[in-house]
Amino acid sequence: MPALDRSAVTNIETGRRRRIGVDEWLVLAAVLDVAPLHLLFPRADDDVVAVTPTGSVSAGQARRWATGREPLPDGDERTFRYEVPDSEYERRSQRLRESEQRADQARRRLRVAQEKLRLVTIERAMLDEGPALFAEALPGSRGARLDSRLDTAYDEVADAKVASEEAQAELLRVRDEEGVSDGER
Repeated sequence: MPALDRSAVTNIETGRRRRIGVDEWLVLAAVLDVAPLHLLFPRADDDVVAVTPTGSVSAGQARRWATGREPLPDGDERTFRYEVPDSEYERRSQRLRESEQRADQARRRLRVAQEKLRLVTIERAMLDEGPALFAEALPGSRGARLDSRLDTAYDEVADAKVASEEAQAELLRVRDEEGVSDGER
């Protein structure tokens, strides 16, 4: 871009030239190897940015607004969420559906593991209530096999619980990033 020579860049950097065109803004971002958004707003989230002649928000809010994640404080939430290109709406919906499916699968896995543990625990308790036989304590006996199954069941519940918590945390993060409150799509 010939008009964007060294003196033009110096004038922009020093504030002698306050306005640049979108084409210049995009070229500067490309040359500096940064997202164009980061040339618009300060890096510190709590810095104040004027987004209209009469309205200011934090730089963090401004970035979330500019990336389509959150409306401005006085903006219409419904219009902001649904006035997007069809492809973007579908991508967001698909991402949310996939995250919801992973969370559902993780919850089901946890319920199955908990039920398995419950059943093995009942079976072990029933064996303990029966006549005490010396043979039950021997390796390879029914009691030893049940103890091994109990250990495995406890491990499966612990693993499933961690996976369920991680999937739920991811779902909450995706909902937050996509600007969807619980139950809204």
